[in-house]
Amino acid sequence: MRIEFLIPNTEMTLMVDLDLDLVKELRQQGSVQNIRSRRKDLYEVVWKPAMEEKKT
Repeated sequence: MRIEFLIPNTEMTLMVDLDLDLVKELRQQGSVQNIRSRRKDLYEVVWKPAMEEKKT
């Protein structure tokens, strides 16, 4: 039996190959589009301005 699988709080690394073009396409055509199908009568989304990097 391998002991390292029984030790809690072990760190793991996951490496994946992600197709960013496919992600963009699925965000536009996917069946779940949270930001577009939200109920505007219940709440509103207010975007914060981007934070500028401090130059040192």
